[in-house]
Amino acid sequence: MRIALFLIFLLALSGCHSGISDEKKSNPDPLQPVPETGPNNKFPVFEGRPVGPDSNIINASSKKIAVLYNSVADFPGPKDSLIHFMTECMQCEPVQAFKDHLVFAKQLEVFIDKTIYHDTKLDVPVGSRFIHQLASYERKTKKFEFQAGKGELRFTEPFCMNADTYKLILHYKSGDIIINNIFDARFFEYDLDKNGVTEQYILSSRNCSQELTVFKIE
Repeated sequence: MRIALFLIFLLALSGCHSGISDEKKSNPDPLQPVPETGPNNKFPVFEGRPVGPDSNIINASSKKIAVLYNSVADFPGPKDSLIHFMTECMQCEPVQAFKDHLVFAKQLEVFIDKTIYHDTKLDVPVGSRFIHQLASYERKTKKFEFQAGKGELRFTEPFCMNADTYKLILHYKSGDIIINNIFDARFFEYDLDKNGVTEQYILSSRNCSQELTVFKIE
């Protein structure tokens, strides 16, 4: 009789522990951290950095030059990780106004102090404004004017099957900026910080390696 009562007691105790275990599973301890269920942010963010002394860049003006992204080794300074664009023609890709900033090739968001890369195309509205870019693909010198001065894009030499090198000269009242050995340079200006004065932007790219450099001058 005692053995039977002892067995009944063990069964009852086991059922209590099972109920407590099930309750803990359905009601986790609020003091324990809950794992995040959302996807991790896999989009690389590249912080802008000022351009220091560089053999390819001469700045005799009062303007400041920053690199927002650069995947070309030693041009200028540190090299960012290489990112890939869903295109066979880097020079054909547009720059568009997108929300409160810019976007290149619908994959690289350009802010005043950084760029953010996306490995898929962003859903850019059809009516988003295209930013006019100045370029010279005829291997000739192209002269132009912009809000703060005048500029020249000079062809220097072919580099590979689908990229040429250029010299960009920007004439400001305070002096000139010269950038040498840039691939298929494109120039545009835009008031990204909304202070009433446009900044100047330079894109340098080549298709064969999908290398890209984004300069900002202000």
